Amino acid sequence: FRWTWLWMLIQYASSGGVEDTEARLILDVTDFGAIGDGIQEDTLAIREALSQATLLTRSQEEETFTQRSPSVTVYFPKDRVFVSAPLNLSSNVILHVDGTLRAITNATSGIDFDESWPQLPPLPSYGNSEDNNRYLQYQAFLYASEATNIVIQGEGTIDTQGAWWWDAFRNRPS
Repeated sequence: FRWTWLWMLIQYASSGGVEDTEARLILDVTDFGAIGDGIQEDTLAIREALSQATLLTRSQEEETFTQRSPSVTVYFPKDRVFVSAPLNLSSNVILHVDGTLRAITNATSGIDFDESWPQLPPLPSYGNSEDNNRYLQYQAFLYASEATNIVIQGEGTIDTQGAWWWDAFRNRPS
């Protein structure tokens, strides 16, 4: 597929009033094969864009040997609906959503929900499970572990399908 990486120069004023410039790499998920039609699942393409962002960020850190502010943006264009299974975020990445990023449910056609939405042990701060005495919990839609400098921004929507999850919770077998 087509790889397009756009360089964008961003200027900002620091607290001392001095201007600083920083080049930021923008990875558009559609360049990795995401369709964004609200029907077709875009998980693999989005995960590939996130994976490339992680690799690029790590190579930049190795070159400078310092902790950097986020420098790679994964972009979701406006007027599109991207359907995805859970996503893992890593350090120093910007998730810029101008369209809609929508979580899959078991009602999403053509997917194996149990395979697409992993179950994980709860975080230590979660405590004991109250979900039918099951220990494993469904992974959060956007998840990061031991990560820093993650930015989520944009004028779009992240739709985690909350209503579907609450209905499933209320109607679960006892």
